[in-house]
Amino acid sequence: MAHLLICLPLTAAFTPGRRLPHADESPAAPVRIRWDRRMVQLAVLFAGAWAVSTAMSAHLPRLLMKIGLSPAQAAAIAGLTAAAAIAVRLLDMTLLHGASPITTTRLAALMHPLGALTVGLGGARFAAALTLCQGAGNGLLSVASGVLPLKLFGRRNYAARHALMLTPARFMQAAGPALYGLALERSAALALAASSAVCLIMFAATFGLERRDGS
Repeated sequence: MAHLLICLPLTAAFTPGRRLPHADESPAAPVRIRWDRRMVQLAVLFAGAWAVSTAMSAHLPRLLMKIGLSPAQAAAIAGLTAAAAIAVRLLDMTLLHGASPITTTRLAALMHPLGALTVGLGGARFAAALTLCQGAGNGLLSVASGVLPLKLFGRRNYAARHALMLTPARFMQAAGPALYGLALERSAALALAASSAVCLIMFAATFGLERRDGS
Protein backbone atom coordinates (compact mmCIF):
# COMPACT_ATOMS: atom_id res chain seq x y z
CA MET A 1 0.00 0.00 0.00
CA ALA A 2 2.87 2.38 0.79
CA HIS A 3 4.28 1.77 -2.68
CA LEU A 4 0.96 2.79 -4.27
CA LEU A 5 0.15 5.74 -2.01
CA ILE A 6 3.64 7.19 -1.48
CA CYS A 7 6.24 5.81 -3.91
CA LEU A 8 4.11 5.91 -7.06
CA PRO A 9 3.07 9.59 -6.69
CA LEU A 10 6.66 10.58 -5.87
CA THR A 11 7.94 8.73 -8.93
CA ALA A 12 5.35 10.39 -11.14
CA ALA A 13 6.17 13.82 -9.71
CA PHE A 14 9.96 13.68 -10.03
CA THR A 15 10.51 11.52 -13.13
CA PRO A 16 11.39 13.74 -16.11
CA GLY A 17 8.82 13.76 -18.87
CA ARG A 18 9.70 12.17 -22.19
CA ARG A 19 8.56 13.69 -25.44
CA LEU A 20 6.92 11.17 -27.72
CA PRO A 21 8.29 11.20 -31.30
CA HIS A 22 6.10 12.70 -34.00
CA ALA A 23 4.66 10.33 -36.56
CA ASP A 24 6.83 11.91 -39.28
CA GLU A 25 10.05 11.56 -37.29
CA SER A 26 12.35 8.65 -38.01
CA PRO A 27 13.09 6.42 -35.03
CA ALA A 28 16.37 6.92 -33.26
CA ALA A 29 19.18 4.58 -34.19
CA PRO A 30 19.61 1.74 -31.71
CA VAL A 31 22.39 2.21 -29.19
CA ARG A 32 25.34 -0.11 -29.75
CA ILE A 33 27.62 -0.59 -26.78
CA ARG A 34 30.83 -2.53 -27.16
CA TRP A 35 32.18 -4.59 -24.31
CA ASP A 36 35.56 -3.39 -23.09
CA ARG A 37 37.85 -4.50 -20.29
CA ARG A 38 36.24 -2.31 -17.64
CA MET A 39 32.74 -3.49 -18.53
CA VAL A 40 33.90 -7.10 -18.20
CA GLN A 41 35.40 -6.31 -14.79
CA LEU A 42 32.17 -4.72 -13.60
CA ALA A 43 30.13 -7.62 -14.97
CA VAL A 44 32.30 -10.04 -12.96
CA LEU A 45 31.95 -7.82 -9.90
CA PHE A 46 28.16 -7.59 -10.10
CA ALA A 47 27.74 -11.27 -10.93
CA GLY A 48 29.71 -12.26 -7.85
CA ALA A 49 27.87 -9.77 -5.66
CA TRP A 50 24.43 -10.96 -6.74
CA ALA A 51 25.42 -14.63 -6.43
CA VAL A 52 26.67 -14.25 -2.86
CA SER A 53 23.79 -11.99 -1.84
CA THR A 54 21.06 -14.36 -3.03
CA ALA A 55 22.90 -17.41 -1.70
CA MET A 56 23.17 -15.89 1.75
CA SER A 57 19.57 -14.69 1.66
CA ALA A 58 18.42 -18.23 0.95
CA HIS A 59 20.76 -20.14 3.26
CA LEU A 60 21.89 -17.82 6.07
CA PRO A 61 19.74 -19.33 8.86
CA ARG A 62 20.74 -22.83 7.80
CA LEU A 63 24.38 -21.77 7.63
CA LEU A 64 24.19 -20.36 11.14
CA MET A 65 22.69 -23.59 12.43
CA LYS A 66 25.51 -25.53 10.77
CA ILE A 67 27.93 -23.31 12.67
CA GLY A 68 26.29 -24.34 15.94
CA LEU A 69 23.35 -22.05 16.67
CA SER A 70 19.86 -23.18 17.58
CA PRO A 71 17.03 -22.46 15.10
CA ALA A 72 15.76 -19.59 17.27
CA GLN A 73 19.25 -18.09 17.60
CA ALA A 74 19.88 -18.46 13.88
CA ALA A 75 16.63 -16.72 12.99
CA ALA A 76 17.29 -13.84 15.38
CA ILE A 77 20.87 -13.27 14.26
CA ALA A 78 19.98 -13.58 10.56
CA GLY A 79 17.61 -10.65 11.08
CA LEU A 80 20.59 -8.38 11.77
CA THR A 81 21.47 -8.42 8.07
CA ALA A 82 18.80 -5.92 7.08
CA ALA A 83 19.61 -3.64 10.02
CA ALA A 84 23.28 -3.60 9.04
CA ALA A 85 22.43 -2.81 5.40
CA ILE A 86 20.28 0.17 6.41
CA ALA A 87 22.86 1.44 8.90
CA VAL A 88 25.71 1.32 6.40
CA ARG A 89 23.62 3.18 3.80
CA LEU A 90 23.14 5.98 6.32
CA LEU A 91 26.89 5.90 6.94
CA ASP A 92 27.52 6.14 3.21
CA MET A 93 25.25 9.19 2.98
CA THR A 94 27.15 10.94 5.78
CA LEU A 95 30.73 9.97 6.61
CA LEU A 96 31.49 8.10 3.38
CA HIS A 97 29.63 10.50 1.08
CA GLY A 98 32.82 11.94 -0.41
CA ALA A 99 34.61 8.60 -0.79
CA SER A 100 35.45 7.20 -4.21
CA PRO A 101 32.88 4.61 -5.36
CA ILE A 102 35.79 2.28 -6.13
CA THR A 103 36.94 2.52 -2.51
CA THR A 104 33.39 1.87 -1.33
CA THR A 105 33.12 -1.15 -3.62
CA ARG A 106 36.39 -2.59 -2.37
CA LEU A 107 35.28 -2.17 1.21
CA ALA A 108 31.97 -3.87 0.40
CA ALA A 109 33.70 -6.81 -1.27
CA LEU A 110 35.81 -7.46 1.82
CA MET A 111 32.94 -7.39 4.31
CA HIS A 112 31.77 -10.99 3.81
CA PRO A 113 35.28 -12.52 3.95
CA LEU A 114 35.92 -10.53 7.13
CA GLY A 115 32.79 -11.96 8.75
CA ALA A 116 33.64 -15.48 7.57
CA LEU A 117 37.17 -15.17 8.97
CA THR A 118 35.81 -13.97 12.31
CA VAL A 119 33.48 -16.96 12.56
CA GLY A 120 36.23 -19.31 11.43
CA LEU A 121 38.53 -18.11 14.19
CA GLY A 122 35.99 -17.53 16.96
CA GLY A 123 33.24 -20.04 16.24
CA ALA A 124 29.50 -19.72 16.79
CA ARG A 125 29.82 -17.04 19.46
CA PHE A 126 30.86 -14.60 16.72
CA ALA A 127 28.06 -15.56 14.32
CA ALA A 128 26.60 -12.05 14.57
CA ALA A 129 29.77 -10.68 12.99
CA LEU A 130 29.05 -12.71 9.86
CA THR A 131 25.52 -11.37 9.48
CA LEU A 132 26.54 -7.79 10.25
CA CYS A 133 29.37 -7.91 7.71
CA GLN A 134 27.12 -9.51 5.12
CA GLY A 135 24.48 -6.85 5.60
CA ALA A 136 27.05 -4.06 5.48
CA GLY A 137 28.49 -5.44 2.25
CA ASN A 138 25.03 -5.69 0.71
CA GLY A 139 24.22 -2.13 1.69
CA LEU A 140 27.40 -0.68 0.23
CA LEU A 141 27.14 -2.71 -2.97
CA SER A 142 23.55 -1.61 -3.57
CA VAL A 143 24.84 1.96 -3.72
CA ALA A 144 28.02 1.18 -5.65
CA SER A 145 26.18 -0.81 -8.33
CA GLY A 146 24.49 2.39 -9.49
CA VAL A 147 27.20 4.96 -8.77
CA LEU A 148 30.31 3.12 -9.97
CA PRO A 149 29.27 2.72 -13.65
CA LEU A 150 28.17 6.36 -13.68
CA LYS A 151 31.57 7.41 -12.33
CA LEU A 152 33.49 5.33 -14.89
CA PHE A 153 31.41 5.81 -18.04
CA GLY A 154 29.37 8.96 -17.47
CA ARG A 155 25.69 9.56 -18.20
CA ARG A 156 25.69 8.76 -21.90
CA ASN A 157 23.95 5.41 -22.55
CA TYR A 158 24.06 4.77 -18.82
CA ALA A 159 20.86 2.71 -18.64
CA ALA A 160 21.70 0.50 -21.61
CA ARG A 161 25.28 -0.06 -20.46
CA HIS A 162 24.18 -0.78 -16.88
CA ALA A 163 21.58 -3.30 -18.02
CA LEU A 164 24.13 -5.01 -20.24
CA MET A 165 26.68 -5.34 -17.45
CA LEU A 166 24.04 -6.77 -15.10
CA THR A 167 22.97 -9.51 -17.51
CA PRO A 168 25.47 -12.11 -16.17
CA ALA A 169 24.45 -11.15 -12.63
CA ARG A 170 20.85 -12.17 -13.31
CA PHE A 171 21.96 -15.69 -14.24
CA MET A 172 24.21 -15.92 -11.18
CA GLN A 173 21.40 -14.57 -9.03
CA ALA A 174 19.29 -17.53 -10.12
CA ALA A 175 22.06 -20.13 -9.84
CA GLY A 176 23.69 -18.87 -6.65
CA PRO A 177 21.34 -20.39 -4.04
CA ALA A 178 21.40 -23.84 -5.66
CA LEU A 179 25.18 -23.91 -5.97
CA TYR A 180 25.66 -22.61 -2.45
CA GLY A 181 23.26 -25.21 -1.13
CA LEU A 182 25.46 -27.95 -2.61
CA ALA A 183 28.52 -26.53 -0.86
CA LEU A 184 26.63 -26.14 2.41
CA GLU A 185 25.60 -29.81 2.25
CA ARG A 186 29.29 -30.66 2.57
CA SER A 187 30.14 -28.26 5.39
CA ALA A 188 29.69 -24.70 6.60
CA ALA A 189 33.43 -24.13 6.28
CA LEU A 190 33.39 -25.08 2.59
CA ALA A 191 30.39 -22.84 1.93
CA LEU A 192 32.00 -19.85 3.65
CA ALA A 193 35.29 -20.48 1.86
CA ALA A 194 33.49 -20.56 -1.50
CA SER A 195 31.52 -17.34 -0.92
CA SER A 196 34.62 -15.61 0.46
CA ALA A 197 36.60 -16.65 -2.62
CA VAL A 198 33.92 -15.08 -4.85
CA CYS A 199 34.15 -11.85 -2.83
CA LEU A 200 37.94 -11.79 -3.20
CA ILE A 201 37.53 -12.16 -6.96
CA MET A 202 35.15 -9.19 -6.80
CA PHE A 203 37.78 -7.25 -4.86
CA ALA A 204 40.41 -8.05 -7.49
CA ALA A 205 38.03 -6.91 -10.25
CA THR A 206 38.04 -3.36 -8.85
CA PHE A 207 41.69 -2.76 -9.73
CA GLY A 208 42.52 -0.97 -12.97
CA LEU A 209 39.01 0.40 -13.45
CA GLU A 210 40.13 4.02 -13.68
CA ARG A 211 42.70 3.29 -16.37
CA ARG A 212 41.40 3.01 -19.91
CA ASP A 213 42.70 0.26 -22.17
CA GLY A 214 45.83 1.40 -23.87
CA SER A 215 46.50 4.16 -21.36
